[in-house]
Amino acid sequence: MFERYSEDSRRVLFYAQHEATQLGSVSIEAAHVLLGLIREGPAITNRIFAKAHLPLEEIREKLAGRATAPEPIVAGDPHQLPYSAETMRALHLAAEEADRLLHNHIIPEHLLLGILRAERSVAASILTEHGLRLDQVRDDVVLLLHEETTIPRSRGGRPDLPPSYDVHISPTAREEEQGTLGSGADDYWMRLGFELKPIIAEVYGVDESRIHVPPALDDGSRYDFVLVLPKPEGRGTIENLVQQAIPKHFQLVIARETRSMDVYVVTAPNGVKAAKLLELGGGGMMTSFRDFQVDTRVRPLPAMRELIREAFSNGQCSVFGSGTTIADFCKGLEQNLGRLFVDETGLTGIYDHLELRADHGRFEDVLQALHDQLGLVAMRERRDVTMLVARDS
Repeated sequence: MFERYSEDSRRVLFYAQHEATQLGSVSIEAAHVLLGLIREGPAITNRIFAKAHLPLEEIREKLAGRATAPEPIVAGDPHQLPYSAETMRALHLAAEEADRLLHNHIIPEHLLLGILRAERSVAASILTEHGLRLDQVRDDVVLLLHEETTIPRSRGGRPDLPPSYDVHISPTAREEEQGTLGSGADDYWMRLGFELKPIIAEVYGVDESRIHVPPALDDGSRYDFVLVLPKPEGRGTIENLVQQAIPKHFQLVIARETRSMDVYVVTAPNGVKAAKLLELGGGGMMTSFRDFQVDTRVRPLPAMRELIREAFSNGQCSVFGSGTTIADFCKGLEQNLGRLFVDETGLTGIYDHLELRADHGRFEDVLQALHDQLGLVAMRERRDVTMLVARDS
């Protein structure tokens, strides 16, 4: 599950393993991860600790005295201690924090945020006792990460550029190993180190599998997109401004076209095997592939998508939906499998539990599980599909 982790994060987890072993624990707790951060945290983490005037040695002594676990929970390498359920939750929350910032990689700062969000852990309680607060640390992480880019920042991470309704687009200065960085509020929007297609997908609300761009703009080139507004605006206004800026900057014409393509048509001959909610819910769908977890309300980044598809091809997979529609469930399958799915079930309800499990990663096994477990049938057929096509102007 650690393919997404940066070298620094893996080093932190290595020292967490060492701390747990030295303390005689039978599993790796969130407290051990925090000990790893204190021991081997990179510059940004250390600056956050210093800013909060944390007595690191005192905290280390407290953690060493309280970091215990009664039993192992999550099996791993037989030569290593397992991670406890509490620690796995903190790691999943760290991945959520990386997704929130649109980062491909999970860095130590995400681990710190994940620990703070695991509120019931010993590590989180000790940090809270010493004055660390999730929102403040999150702001500090954004600010300090932004200081590493070439775009100046004001407090809170807002780009320090003259406000206007123009979107600044330029080749990125971020190295590939730095991944992508994204943030925004109602008065600014920023995406750093992105290829063009994921940005088009985001602002048009279309999955990348339904977007075609000229080969010259689909060559892996990465860009920075920055918009600083004179006054707060809604999400729709921001997306419209970016939609207008992309064709102008790249000299494109972007239009929706209907093309006949092979798709997987999803039907429900006998309804669906799931409990229907009596009223609307806002849960969205949570998709878990082996040890990966991604909220399908947030578009996966290219590197994350490839990891998910690789997980599907190499091992067990599972898909969970809570408070979601069949249409959104199909969009999640399309988004993560890289194949087009069309919902023709005719079902419009909100379902509180959609669960799909496949013992093997073969696509055929997933389709069989879809039928056996949810009563849904996906057949490959030809359909007219609306595509977003970008052409040179």
